[in-house]
Amino acid sequence: VNLESYFRSIPTGNSHLRLILVPSELRTKLDKKRGWVSPVAFDSEADVLYFSSYGKKGGTGLDIYSSKILLDGSLDTPFRLPDSVNSPADDINPVFVKENSTLIFASNRSASLGGFDLFSSETISYGGPFLSAEALPRVWNTASNEYFLFPKNDANLDSELFNGWLLSDRSGEFSAPILYEVAAVSERAEVEEPE
Repeated sequence: VNLESYFRSIPTGNSHLRLILVPSELRTKLDKKRGWVSPVAFDSEADVLYFSSYGKKGGTGLDIYSSKILLDGSLDTPFRLPDSVNSPADDINPVFVKENSTLIFASNRSASLGGFDLFSSETISYGGPFLSAEALPRVWNTASNEYFLFPKNDANLDSELFNGWLLSDRSGEFSAPILYEVAAVSERAEVEEPE
């Protein structure tokens, strides 16, 4: 798919990764009216693009959609992922982790600890179907909003092995989202006890 087809492409510093926003042809009239622009995630094995959208009517808020990339580089008609992934609340910012065929996304569904939390849903085969979404462990989710988890590579989501970025307002300063770089450490530093 030509890069010119996308609304915007954002480089991520020294990383080989790029944050790409949804092509305008996949934005619905409601997305455009509400000013919603989603990042996209690729499953390169299945040639599938994932993104969030209000859809045509917005009856279930923002949902995760997929669109197949066809042989000529065009995009197939978007398909709303099933209720095993989506909820009646907002489901946003999908990221596809190739190593374990898992879709990570943020949602403010009733199972959240507070506001938006991070959830994951594993694919059964390339391009789906998906198993039921589950909240990521407490190390990732807090009573604050967690909006986005982006691995630097196809790493395990185990906090002891993960390297990447987390977008959250957990700092508590003016409820502003902050982008954190998360890096696994090989050994935990020992804390000296006061005498």
